[in-house]
Amino acid sequence: MHHAPGTHVSNTSEIGAFKIVSESGVASGVRRIEAVCGQAAVEYMQGLDAVVKQLAANLRVKPEDLPSRVSALQDELKSTGKLLAEVKAQVAVAKAAALASQAVTAPDGVSRVLVSELSGLDPKALQEAALSLLDQLGDRAVVLLASKGDGDKVSFVAAVSQQVVSAGLQAGKLVGAVAKVCGGGGGGKPGLAQAGGKDATKLPQALATAVDIINATLKA
Repeated sequence: MHHAPGTHVSNTSEIGAFKIVSESGVASGVRRIEAVCGQAAVEYMQGLDAVVKQLAANLRVKPEDLPSRVSALQDELKSTGKLLAEVKAQVAVAKAAALASQAVTAPDGVSRVLVSELSGLDPKALQEAALSLLDQLGDRAVVLLASKGDGDKVSFVAAVSQQVVSAGLQAGKLVGAVAKVCGGGGGGKPGLAQAGGKDATKLPQALATAVDIINATLKA
């Protein structure tokens, strides 16, 4: 119902109950207020009351205790989220440890290279895994990991040690080129970068591209 300034009733008692349900800006200096009145206002408030009672019953608290209960649940959810992130990071590091033995030596004869898919990890956990592997492989190392996500999405992380960066290989450029094969893109710092792709079916080609770029850069 739209309410405009002015008198449209012979007596304000004809309006009955009046409840503002929303307020927003529609233009500079102009606000839009939406409200219900009369029987519609009564029904609206009855509906809200039913929702409050249902929530209170579901959460097993009195209606007046709902705000504090919801706040407590939000805190619990936040703590659980942090704990889950920590567990995912630990799982990522554990999975990474098993991959370290698969590293190979680059054409330069000294740099260690690991390009692999590591399933079941989100971008943050994938980054933790890449950094853990980089630390394990020594001062001259490059790690590129990929993990399939929901649908056809795929995540990439590249981690490059400082000595390898000095040799001309940058994580941002590497991961960007690799993600492009899967219809995506991304980048970051020379030593650490992330990217995403939209076509996971091309992951094998993307990983092969990573190997080609690394070998071409780290020549003998």
